[in-house]
Amino acid sequence: MASKNFSENEFFTTKKNILNETIQLIQNNPQGNITINDICNASGITKSTFYYYYHSIDDVINSTLSSINERIISSIPSVLLEKTCTNQILKTFTIMHECISEMGPGIISLRYTYLLKNKNLNDFPDNEPAYSFIISLLQKALETQELHSTKNAKELTESCFFLARGVCFTWCIQNGNFNLTEHCQKELSTYLKSFS
Repeated sequence: MASKNFSENEFFTTKKNILNETIQLIQNNPQGNITINDICNASGITKSTFYYYYHSIDDVINSTLSSINERIISSIPSVLLEKTCTNQILKTFTIMHECISEMGPGIISLRYTYLLKNKNLNDFPDNEPAYSFIISLLQKALETQELHSTKNAKELTESCFFLARGVCFTWCIQNGNFNLTEHCQKELSTYLKSFS
């Protein structure tokens, strides 16, 4: 990346603005036929500025994961106010799905398309902080015997994400025609209760 003379805050503000404008363009154009020029015009930036932050539209779409992770990490203090590990896990997924719902099925569908095109089926990699946070909550739930399972915390976390991914994928296919957060909460709650 070339050196630019501005603050870290300006860097992240501009990068987030590009992401937000891309999301807005995709929400307003369900076919997803947007160009880098469209993003530049909406963001009030030049093409060279766009390429300073991102390599392609796919790169912008893939950065939605960072946005979701940031939201979850910034919400950890409120998550930890929940009385049980199960409720903490459910609240974490609620935050995730609220963020996904705000982005809309268009951008999330494009992210799934990007992942499939790149033969990367891991939409929420296990090296992400939010994923590790869920593992730690499930580990605590197992240690305190709030949950009982022959699976370890990592395996339970994978199962939770498989389930959540299925609900999210269905939400995208149905073009957001149901409340993603409520439906995912219901499914995850049922799943986690099977271990209590």
